[in-house]
Amino acid sequence: MCLTFCSLSCKAACGNLLGMSKGGVKGQRIKEVLSITDLCDNINTRRECILRGLIIYLNEDPDTFFKEYLALATEDAERDLATTVVGIYVIRRDGDQEPEDICVVIEGIKVLSNLGSVIMGFVMLFGLIYVLDLSFPDNLKYTSSFSRRS
Repeated sequence: MCLTFCSLSCKAACGNLLGMSKGGVKGQRIKEVLSITDLCDNINTRRECILRGLIIYLNEDPDTFFKEYLALATEDAERDLATTVVGIYVIRRDGDQEPEDICVVIEGIKVLSNLGSVIMGFVMLFGLIYVLDLSFPDNLKYTSSFSRRS
C-alpha cells in the first residue's frame, strides 16, 4: 500500500512540475530530467528526478549541488570534493542507474557516505546544516527556502 501511495505521489509531483513549466529552456530541462521517471521503476530514482526538476523550476542549477561521477573516475571526485563547500556526491557504475555510493560533503570533507539514496543525502544534509548552524549555499537559496517551508 505504501509503495503504491509513494508511486502515485511521484507521478502527481511530476505532473505538477510539468504543468507549471511553460516551456522554454527551463521547461525543456525539466522535461528532460523527468523523462527518466518514465523509464525507471525505482522510487528513489524518481524522487531524485523530482528534486532535480524542482531545483530547475526554482531557477537554480542542480549540477552545482549534485555531483555525479563514474566509479572509474574517483580521482576526479576526490579532487573536486576538496573544493566543495556543500554538496551531494553520487558515484555510479558505468551504465547503471543505481548509485554505488552517495556522500554528503561539507567544506571539502566527506561527512556521510554510503547513504541509500540522493533524497536521504538531501535530508541528512539539511539536518547537518541545521545542527551545525551553517548557512545554505547562496546558489540554492530558493531550494533551501522551499524545503524549509514544505
